[in-house]
Amino acid sequence: MYLFIKALNNIQDSIRILSFPFLSHPPEAAPYKGIISHPGFHTTTNIDTAAVYGVGRVYNANTVDEGDGTHAVTDYPVVVGLDMGGYNRELDYDAEEMVKQNLIDTLNNIVNTLPDEYTHEDIENALYTDAGMSDYDGMVDDSNDPLSYLSDNQFSHFNNPIHAILNLGNPVQTVMDYIATGDIPKEVLMSVTDQFRYLDDVPHTKVLAVWYVTPVAPDMTDYQGYEEDVDQIVDAWPGFTVMDYDDIAGGGMSLDYTQVWGDKPAVPIEYHGTTYLRLLQAVPEFASQLPVPPSPPYSP
Repeated sequence: MYLFIKALNNIQDSIRILSFPFLSHPPEAAPYKGIISHPGFHTTTNIDTAAVYGVGRVYNANTVDEGDGTHAVTDYPVVVGLDMGGYNRELDYDAEEMVKQNLIDTLNNIVNTLPDEYTHEDIENALYTDAGMSDYDGMVDDSNDPLSYLSDNQFSHFNNPIHAILNLGNPVQTVMDYIATGDIPKEVLMSVTDQFRYLDDVPHTKVLAVWYVTPVAPDMTDYQGYEEDVDQIVDAWPGFTVMDYDDIAGGGMSLDYTQVWGDKPAVPIEYHGTTYLRLLQAVPEFASQLPVPPSPPYSP
């Protein structure tokens, strides 16, 4: 997912009418290399991760100038919640090509700080010491691109997985297993990455809920630096989430969700980021069950 977001500036997505809702090998006009080497249907347990994926699809390919000083979108970001029970998870490209080596490096750093005769407490202390020394700068880069911020912030654990390790059920055992085997089980790597790949086609009956995600404007405001431009920027992006640089720097910005279909799931849920039109092509019956996305900014 992460590399897909990074590659969106160079990819024009192709939308075809599909005879099956969620294909493990969907047709793409220009698939990025992660899909080529690791095809499948991708999910996550974090709705924000899926939402960034959906927002990213619309951000470049479907954001248009209306010709009157305002902007709109010709498609709309969507998150689909699914019951993936009974399907076998596989590693995705990001896990194998981005997270694995960073996780190995992190575990090696922890192991190298342990005494020759170590206890579980020593491992636990080493884990939290490493976590305390890690620091992620969530500020956007010089491009001031909101999508770059959202992506870098949401996937920061790829480069620094220590906090994800601590969120595992038994992080001390994870370190001990690594010491004993020198290897990382795929289940651990998938959990740390929090992205999953399925090689089975997934029927629409597995859909539990649908959320609309407010599109993000490519322009940002700066309340402290350019107060006079704020109203002009907001007016140019009606219906969009317009991010402010100062809020982003302080970690105060988030995506806006509206659940438009389904009840509160009674089973564990996984999320898949897509778009409104792609979802309708995958599940045509949703055309009569989902509301048309709000206008503005939706302008089909």
